[in-house]
Amino acid sequence: MYNRQSDPVTPVRPGSPRRRPNPLRVVPAPAPAPANLQFLVKAHQVSTGAALVLTALLVGAYAVTVRIQQEWGKTYHQLTTLQRQELELTTTSQQLRYTLGNQAAAAGLVPANPSQAVFLKTTPSPVVTPSPASTPQAAPPPLAY
Repeated sequence: MYNRQSDPVTPVRPGSPRRRPNPLRVVPAPAPAPANLQFLVKAHQVSTGAALVLTALLVGAYAVTVRIQQEWGKTYHQLTTLQRQELELTTTSQQLRYTLGNQAAAAGLVPANPSQAVFLKTTPSPVVTPSPASTPQAAPPPLAY
């Protein structure tokens, strides 16, 4: 129940501001934390930062490793493709050589022998000098335009 005696009523004059008791209290400053607690808080902050940095580095290293493996796989695939194409070209070349050799033997051709080769001597080519009649004469310049 409400007790009127604990809340005294003060008369208020018209036009004067009402006075209210100050509800705000001054809070005393907190006592400083002990040194070992401050050390533990600082160690926690440093270790959290270090863990974040190491996690970022680990994720970066993982990404680089995955990228290298992808590039290696792609390059290895290209290598095997080129090796397969080289084998196919070598096989085709040998088949053509064998086929041409058989066709040449069937036609009566024999392998080339240097003792049977014919060498021709070259003759010097004649030097052609232009005749004065064949050189075009310059047209005389026009007298006026």
